[in-house]
Amino acid sequence: MGFDPKTRIGGVALSNASRNAGMDVIGRHLPDASVPLIKEHKEAPVDPKLFDGYVGSCELAPNFILAVTRDGDHVMTQATGQGKVEIFPEGGHDYFAKVVDAQIIFVTDGQGRATELILRQGGADYHAKRVEGLALPTEHKEISVNPRRTHSASGRPGPAREAG
Repeated sequence: MGFDPKTRIGGVALSNASRNAGMDVIGRHLPDASVPLIKEHKEAPVDPKLFDGYVGSCELAPNFILAVTRDGDHVMTQATGQGKVEIFPEGGHDYFAKVVDAQIIFVTDGQGRATELILRQGGADYHAKRVEGLALPTEHKEISVNPRRTHSASGRPGPAREAG
């Protein structure tokens, strides 16, 4: 919701979603178009030595790890079951992705080692504590699946089941 007292114009944005991500921004943008709908992120120069303190694994949820790695002067993240995504510094601890609207804030100890990261995405903050000994799987394991089971599990009509 937004209201501009100078022009006496107001705006309300309604959503039927459980999360109102972005609804406030839309409401403020309606009466005042100068309010940006999306924050524009700008890369800022930082000392690449900082990256070493961010490298590691953080647990977003049970069995869901966000790995942070360094590739030269680049910082990469990779969530369980997903591809690598480069993140770019906005400041010492604040980073953003270009391929998805997500930001990461590193929480560090006195030595600059990340103890936690905060993933800001979809209007919510997700806290992930650093974990030792947990890492992303390095290889994919191929399995075979009976197609009859896949159809019945999906709820879609499939081939008739054999009696017996």
